[in-house]
Amino acid sequence: MRRTLLLAALLGGVGTLAILATACSSGSDEPAATSAAATAEVHDEDADGELADAAVGQSLKVEMQDFAFAPAAMTVKAGDVIEIAFTNEGTVTHDFTIERADMDWMMSGETDMVAGHTGDDHEAGMAMHVPLEGGHDAMTRMRVHEPGEYVFYCTVAGHRELGMEGKLTVQ
Repeated sequence: MRRTLLLAALLGGVGTLAILATACSSGSDEPAATSAAATAEVHDEDADGELADAAVGQSLKVEMQDFAFAPAAMTVKAGDVIEIAFTNEGTVTHDFTIERADMDWMMSGETDMVAGHTGDDHEAGMAMHVPLEGGHDAMTRMRVHEPGEYVFYCTVAGHRELGMEGKLTVQ
């Protein structure tokens, strides 16, 4: 009896794992790209829509490269709505991450994001997190409420150590 229950529990666990693996698999080794529309709830930190309707105070372009940001230093005004056009010019996945900032941000427009790189504990404690596969673009809007210096970096393993770090100065 004990052996039958153990076998049934084992087979049930294997079946559950097989179902989960099939449901989570994209069929390739590459991360799947999804549109911002499909992931808007995950990335939209502007629940009341204020940023979407606000006038843009400054526009920036940020390139993610293998393994640097260009520019590596930016200056913005506290309280302004900043629109940032991100381009991953690299060949591998990169992200733009800011921790611990009093800010609002949102994705805007059609954006190709990296599936499986957002919406889990990976983003816990991050004020802003924008992951992109190589060759893809994203458009965001943000508003930082408090002046100060904020470090941004790539969270992909080893990328920060290779130089993917910069500074956002908020005046």
